[in-house]
Amino acid sequence: MSIYFQCPNCSEFCAFEDQYAGQRAKCLKCRCRFIIPQKQGEKAEIIKNKLEPIEGFYRRSVKDCWKIFVCKSNITPMVFVAAMAAVEYFIGYTDYSFSVPGFRVQLPTGWIAIVISRGCLFWYYMQIVAAGAFDEGDRLPDVDMGGGFAFLWNLIKSVYLFAAAFLISVLPFAILASLLKSVGIPLAAPIEIALLLAGMFLFPMVLLTIAAGREIWMVFHARYIFDPIVKNIKPYLVVVCFMAVAWLVQILLTHSTIGGFGEKITESEYSAVGWLVLCILGRMLNLIAMRAVGLFGYHYRSELPQLQLESEN
Repeated sequence: MSIYFQCPNCSEFCAFEDQYAGQRAKCLKCRCRFIIPQKQGEKAEIIKNKLEPIEGFYRRSVKDCWKIFVCKSNITPMVFVAAMAAVEYFIGYTDYSFSVPGFRVQLPTGWIAIVISRGCLFWYYMQIVAAGAFDEGDRLPDVDMGGGFAFLWNLIKSVYLFAAAFLISVLPFAILASLLKSVGIPLAAPIEIALLLAGMFLFPMVLLTIAAGREIWMVFHARYIFDPIVKNIKPYLVVVCFMAVAWLVQILLTHSTIGGFGEKITESEYSAVGWLVLCILGRMLNLIAMRAVGLFGYHYRSELPQLQLESEN
């Protein structure tokens, strides 16, 4: 005879033989641990997570963040990041179109270079988040996107997942603003900006869940997104600040270098080289921000069931 009940965490239908009544088990869908009811009709009892936050988040993410730049094993990853910044700077904003008698041939070389460089960076940022969440010390993950179709798949998937994380974070607030306007409630510019920032505030947690979570569906569960933020608001604010600074610097650099090397070299050689260096430094700042996201997942894993290792369940 079997005992039928619902998972106390995700309501998934569960069934166990009555000989296992009172024993520990795990939901196959959400991995929640519970005690199997003694008889039909009783509710399963969740086994409380006994994990505690791991100390050292502030030291590793803020005070010692520079250590990733002096670790010998990180030379190759940093060269990779710098190379992607250079590809965008030298090729991404250069017009390779040419004219022939009767018409002009438009070449999308610049757009292709930007998509490839940004896609590679997005892929690596997610690798950093995942590595930080499972604590690989000061060592950055290896750079191996594969070749051929594997490279193309990783490129497309990374752009898609990064864009999905952004939309999942911001879209609900954009829809809210549209609904308020549709019913005749005027929204001042500061309120619209506040709604946008609210979405961006959630972005690090959404990205962490997508990059290092067990199941991607967990990103749509409010409990997995909001509970860790509320319970660990101070360290999460550190992550948000890192992300905000990195994004602001990236936006300013992108705006300032539109035209790329071809435009800056007309000003002076020093200007062209200087902007390239700034672009590379901007990407390095992103490494620090993404690592902070991952470290938040590692140090506060006790509040992040979507990231817990199999052995911890």
